[in-house]
Amino acid sequence: MVKITIYIEGGVPSSEESFLDNSVVFRENFHQLFVQKLPQNSFDLAIQPIGQISQAAKYLEKINTQNINGILLIDLDGPKSIKAERLKNNYASEPSKVFFMIQEMEGWIISQPEKIEEYARANAFIFKRTETVRNNSLIFGIHPEEIVKPGDRLDTIFRQHFALEKRHKGTLKTKPKNYVKSKDGPALIGLLDLDNLFEVFDEVQNLINHVQAI
Repeated sequence: MVKITIYIEGGVPSSEESFLDNSVVFRENFHQLFVQKLPQNSFDLAIQPIGQISQAAKYLEKINTQNINGILLIDLDGPKSIKAERLKNNYASEPSKVFFMIQEMEGWIISQPEKIEEYARANAFIFKRTETVRNNSLIFGIHPEEIVKPGDRLDTIFRQHFALEKRHKGTLKTKPKNYVKSKDGPALIGLLDLDNLFEVFDEVQNLINHVQAI
């Protein structure tokens, strides 16, 4: 069985975890996503959050110096056209072990808008629109890789489509539901279909093919 560690931007590194953080959920949901193509009878898969992007180079060095079967998965924070430059400027020591969520993790989520609605129903959000998320003009007809700052756009979609009821001083009030990256993001990742991501994002294909070849 092949042991592989995927170090992912976000969450809180394990050495800094406390009962207050959401890193367990982060690891579980990314694991749930990747075992769809990296089954547990073939791969001993570990998910390790690394926190901020500023820590990425440190973890890549750890992979190299400690001879770990590992890869780095981080936000590209830009269009796919800047990928080669990012690798050259920041990760030249081992570019083959660095993979990107394009343009951010939320691009993956936006690529499957029906999962956003599934998540909303499961969490009893109020649906404010009859229009589906898929047909929202912010994403309709746009390839997910072309969406600039998809996290901001997903937050707008959440506030446009969903609301929560909150009781304040005895009065029940409705307020728009914001997208919370640390809470909603990992939960949505766990709902995604990896085959669909594989079809939409070349970088997902590259990542899975790399791991399967180890």
